[in-house]
Amino acid sequence: MPRSSRWTTFVLAVCALAAAGFSQFACGELARVRAPLEPSAIESRASGWILLHMNGHRSMLRLRVRDLDPETEYLLLADDLERARLTTDASGNGTLLLRHPPLAGGQALDFDPRGKRISVSDGSQDRLSAVVSGPLEPRRIEVMEYAGIPPIDPGAGGRAQGSYRTVPMAVRIFRVALEDVASGDYQVWVDGALVGEVEADSRGSATIRFCASSSPGGRCPRPWRGGPGGFGSPSNVWKPLDFEPRGAQVEVVRDGEVVFAGPMRARVALPAEAYCSEVDLEVDLIPAFGSGSGDAAFTSEDGDCDHEFRITARRVPVAYYELWVGDKIRGMLPVRSVVPGGMGELRFDSHPDEPDELLLDFDPRGQPIELRRRISIPSTLYLYGLLPEE
Repeated sequence: MPRSSRWTTFVLAVCALAAAGFSQFACGELARVRAPLEPSAIESRASGWILLHMNGHRSMLRLRVRDLDPETEYLLLADDLERARLTTDASGNGTLLLRHPPLAGGQALDFDPRGKRISVSDGSQDRLSAVVSGPLEPRRIEVMEYAGIPPIDPGAGGRAQGSYRTVPMAVRIFRVALEDVASGDYQVWVDGALVGEVEADSRGSATIRFCASSSPGGRCPRPWRGGPGGFGSPSNVWKPLDFEPRGAQVEVVRDGEVVFAGPMRARVALPAEAYCSEVDLEVDLIPAFGSGSGDAAFTSEDGDCDHEFRITARRVPVAYYELWVGDKIRGMLPVRSVVPGGMGELRFDSHPDEPDELLLDFDPRGQPIELRRRISIPSTLYLYGLLPEE
């Protein structure tokens, strides 16, 4: 077995134990999706599937198709943008393998397929398609994703991780686990909405679990009895999963203070874009009322394709602020006491290599930028601006 295959098998075995109730932190950052390709209305015989495996070291997308037109070239599209091509054999079958880093002579995986509609097109119409882990995904999709939720203060200790997976009978499971944190009560917020509370035990561990099924025969699995309190304890009761956690901003709050915040999206080995140009965009953030100032900047270095997005707030009250980009919360910006006034900064990077950098998996260009202080529901707007598109 190739070395990479042995490593993938080991990682999946560890994550299977995590799914059974052992510490899910052993998984690290991981995304694995297996999705069937569904035929268009005019194509009833064709079939196929996509296998996506991404972790912090390497990423791979494998696509297989059957019963298409023989010896024909097809386009692989991601949200209608061409990403690769494959040619079927004399039986109408074909395989495409994209990797990052690419193998010698192989094709590169130069985009993140998660949440995108992947389709096989003959150039005029789609023959097969599927959404890879997201709204309108196929019913028989298999998803497993583990994502660390960064601490607001890296020196405070403790860690948090979110996990999402599907199991047979269209059952969806979402967990948020805490480890080595101060004992006590914690709240979990998803995209600005309170979804549940959990108590960390004397060891500093806690897990809150959510489950839902869209199938009449689906049933949430029995929680692992090794958890705090055993079966039937409050920490082992499933809460309804009536929201979409994938890609959402997850926050863990204790005594009104945000301690962990970040997107439910695994930080994986994302490739650089094929072609890049130097970009330097900046906008001043103006106060909605009173004093205060700030700025947002988006930069891309020519040559290394590394995108950076930075937000700075100055002379605003000491607190935690929601960062809204467009219509989504993308992070929590802590403002601490300095002289004069309060100041804080939040940084995103397309290839994060510092502890305080978040993964930049969205495009802020042309989007409204808002900093909102959560002192009420809804939160209060303090600073805002519009980042230029070019």
